[in-house]
Amino acid sequence: MNWQMFNVVMAVMAIHQILSRLPPSIDGEQLVLLTDSFEGVSPLHLEFIQSRECLMAVLRIHFEEAGVNTQKLDREDFVVEEPSARRRIDLTKD
Repeated sequence: MNWQMFNVVMAVMAIHQILSRLPPSIDGEQLVLLTDSFEGVSPLHLEFIQSRECLMAVLRIHFEEAGVNTQKLDREDFVVEEPSARRRIDLTKD
């Protein structure tokens, strides 16, 4: 009986370990923060973003309005992260 309980506990721990390594899902209405290369932070509402190209266009406008050369944008010198967990979001993944 003790071995069965041990095996169950080990299985639960293995599942927890796998789940903790999964990237967070991003809700379409979730707020994310844009931190530019000059540590400027701007909210970004994902419900308006339909594609990577759309996101890059929004970022280009953000950089231009901030008076920043868009070469930084072309080099993708920015981070998008989830505000509650401060996790970076990989924009190269589908």
